[in-house]
Amino acid sequence: MQSDNGEIVEYSADVVVVAAGALGSALLFLRSHLDSYCRPHELDNVFVTDGSFFASAGAVNPTLTIIAQTLRVADYIKNQIL
Repeated sequence: MQSDNGEIVEYSADVVVVAAGALGSALLFLRSHLDSYCRPHELDNVFVTDGSFFASAGAVNPTLTIIAQTLRVADYIKNQIL
């Protein structure tokens, strides 16, 4: 793979990069983009259940937390919306 400046960049198989963080969730509209059920504020029919609901990513792979949050949101949709 080449970087923007043309240098060859090699990645080791033991290095994993997980893109997470960007939106963040909170109860206060001014402090977040999502509510506690991962809905963007002011949108009732959109749910964000990928890694972007994290405020930032830590040192541990967040896959299981993303799955747990997705199941929690799916349960909410099933019980409250459908």
